[in-house]
Amino acid sequence: MPAAEVYGPLLAALGGRDERIVVVDAGLGSSMQTGAFRASYPERYVNLGIAEANAVGVASGLARRGLRPFVHSFSNFLARRAHDQIAISVGVGGAASHVDRRIVRYIRWSQRSVAFRRR
Repeated sequence: MPAAEVYGPLLAALGGRDERIVVVDAGLGSSMQTGAFRASYPERYVNLGIAEANAVGVASGLARRGLRPFVHSFSNFLARRAHDQIAISVGVGGAASHVDRRIVRYIRWSQRSVAFRRR
């Protein structure tokens, strides 16, 4: 089963248990199957379009305010486009010790797909 088929419904279920969960989408709602979360919790769903670095920055700010953001994108986009934002906004100084963050990288190999959770 492709990871996105598990990730989307699981995210929607988690959203029902924790109102602090926010989804910050970088234009991959259909690929990551986050439609159920968006439909159930539209006020906690933000689609920034193809802007991974901005998504990481927004998620960092939301986390600093006590929310639990989930950012997801294809692995190569997070590794390249958002690397500086991850290092600066999420991992620098004292911020890293009290910021709850979830960054999900999505890798697809032909019929297989794998999702990673990184904290």
